[in-house]
Amino acid sequence: FKIVHLCKAEEKVYFNCQTAKGSKTISVCGSKELSKKKGYLKYRFGTPDKVEMEFPAKKRNSVNQFYFAHYSRYQTDYSLLSFTNKNFKYAVFKNYDESQKPKTSSGVMITTSDQNEKSIVCKNELVFELNKLEGIVACDPDDALTMGQCKK
Repeated sequence: FKIVHLCKAEEKVYFNCQTAKGSKTISVCGSKELSKKKGYLKYRFGTPDKVEMEFPAKKRNSVNQFYFAHYSRYQTDYSLLSFTNKNFKYAVFKNYDESQKPKTSSGVMITTSDQNEKSIVCKNELVFELNKLEGIVACDPDDALTMGQCKK
């Protein structure tokens, strides 16, 4: 069983899943050594043969173009990595909520400038290491998950 992802051999996979509809892949890839000042981060969507979207285009300063939000309480854990590209906000997410069915959901939520939302849901999440980006990627003070409580 081989994991299909859109990351290059020299990159670390921070998030990866196959979409529920179609045979697309959502990947968040980055350099193996990543810090606020060193390395890069990329979002990719498509297939191994054809990456339909890659953000950002350049590796330089890429970490600064993403935001991270995390919320956790008893039997609940929400994480998301977001960025804005051409007036669309993209949020790669994983939600775990004991009271929901299914308990776990993941994918990417796309919000337009007029606040319309479209969700591309994962059928199977193969890699989830977005939480390793906390403290490297800037906290998103505008996201409801952080409730304005970004640690300084």
